[in-house]
Amino acid sequence: MSARVTVVGGGVIALLTAVECVLEGHKVTVVDQGPIPHSRATSFDQHRILRALHPADPGTTAAALRAHRRWVELEELFLTRFYEQVGALTVLPPAAAADGAAMLGNAGAARGS
Repeated sequence: MSARVTVVGGGVIALLTAVECVLEGHKVTVVDQGPIPHSRATSFDQHRILRALHPADPGTTAAALRAHRRWVELEELFLTRFYEQVGALTVLPPAAAADGAAMLGNAGAARGS
């Protein structure tokens, strides 16, 4: 059954929510105080962290990787950049690092991510 959905705000999370609703067949209206993407939105700059590896939590690791892929898809959809990929460093003991790498691989991460 199709629903009418209003998403208030045009930040990354709101836009991802809107896209998911459209993909599910709903009619979506997005409202924001400015153009979308808006350079003053809280999700526009380099101050957000998307941590992919959540040791001992494969579900959250997989969800984080899906969120990353969706952000990249959203940029392609809007023909603009607002997701700054700056990288991160995770330090783990050798055994935990191997387990973490395996967990990321099982969740669909590209090698070296």
